[in-house]
Amino acid sequence: MDGLIEYSNRYNGVTKIFKIIQGATLLKPPHINQAFETALILAQQLKIYSIYRFVESTALDWKITTLRVDKELAAQQFAPYQAQAEKLDKEINMHKNSQNKLSTGLSYIELGNLYLKAGDVTEAFRSYERVYKYYEAGDIYSYFPQWCATMIIERRYDQLQQVYPKEAIPIEKKKREQYTTLLVFQALRCLYQGFQNDFLQIIKDELQHDCIVEDENLLLVTSLREIGVFITVCALARLSRSQVQDLLKSDSIRFFVTQDNECLNILECYISLDYKTLISKLKLFYQEYNQDFIFKKFNFSEILTDKLVKQYLLPYKKISIQKVVNIMGLNQDLALDYLKKLIQNNQINFLYDPIEEVLVQKETEKTKKYETYQKAVKVIASFLHKKQKQMLRYHLGIVHSENGSKNKQDVIELGNMHGFSSLNKVINNFMNFESR
Repeated sequence: MDGLIEYSNRYNGVTKIFKIIQGATLLKPPHINQAFETALILAQQLKIYSIYRFVESTALDWKITTLRVDKELAAQQFAPYQAQAEKLDKEINMHKNSQNKLSTGLSYIELGNLYLKAGDVTEAFRSYERVYKYYEAGDIYSYFPQWCATMIIERRYDQLQQVYPKEAIPIEKKKREQYTTLLVFQALRCLYQGFQNDFLQIIKDELQHDCIVEDENLLLVTSLREIGVFITVCALARLSRSQVQDLLKSDSIRFFVTQDNECLNILECYISLDYKTLISKLKLFYQEYNQDFIFKKFNFSEILTDKLVKQYLLPYKKISIQKVVNIMGLNQDLALDYLKKLIQNNQINFLYDPIEEVLVQKETEKTKKYETYQKAVKVIASFLHKKQKQMLRYHLGIVHSENGSKNKQDVIELGNMHGFSSLNKVINNFMNFESR
């Protein structure tokens, strides 16, 4: 739990409490109870004890009933806002009685903003929720960004999805920025729900990069730099190298990953298969974000290690355990057990040779075909000149006969499997030469 509290020190105010509570939900007793207690103590010290409603309701969701909340202290810290809140409540009742929906909605927006300023996220959320009922004809941008922030904090993800922006992109610059912020919150909602591909898709396809701003509502939840970090790990975990290349063509994606140039460097190392640099940079990432809710909830460090190790081993027929340890940055004492587990679960196509301390690739029909493909690529590289097409045919025929491939489709399918679509076109063209 100490690591979580230390990690939260990079944030301020409501965001700091939010990060602690997020992290607390991944802890086990008694640490989860201690984290909630610490959140309340910090809220008192930061003079935002009004956030107790959020802390208390989240604790109850996790069946923690021992949380000690000082309601009197909360009232004292809310006192500077009390008179204004009562005034707005009276205005709301008056507008309701006169059936003035627009004025009722405006007063609820003011009340929500007041509660948010006081740190009472739960009451702010309730106020903004009521606006939606009365303010249909009003300017949604006057309260949607704040409301989205409170929905993220309150974990109202399904409700947030229902208010996905459906209107046309506004013309006015300020409103376009607010519209874009709403889309960023929708992307974050996907991330928190575990829909990592959707998170990447929204940022890649729906955001206007020149309208992305780090406003105070977004900062209640995260930062532009953090979003860049989340994009990086989601891309590594979910996408192939060619897909990451395509992702980086998006101006919005590049906007986020260049908030911290290490993000861009990591993705470029992944594309170029520079494993040693990639692993060393990822280790620094893990050190910085190992207490982050997203990193811990979705086990990014384990997922990426598995994926990169399997990808690194793919071209090898035989490789020493020590080389895998050195390149992939594995724990020396745990590496052998880890690799044996991958073998046992059929996640890597290798056998372990304890005498030589090496991994040896098992020969299968799939590996035979892959060898056919590799030889075909080498042959094509040697005979690409148009005048040598007959020689190319001859050598491809040798490759086929040596490896037992009956037709060109064996080669083409392997290319598809390994993502070499452009080479497939070359192979296909050269294997179907017509006499000229």
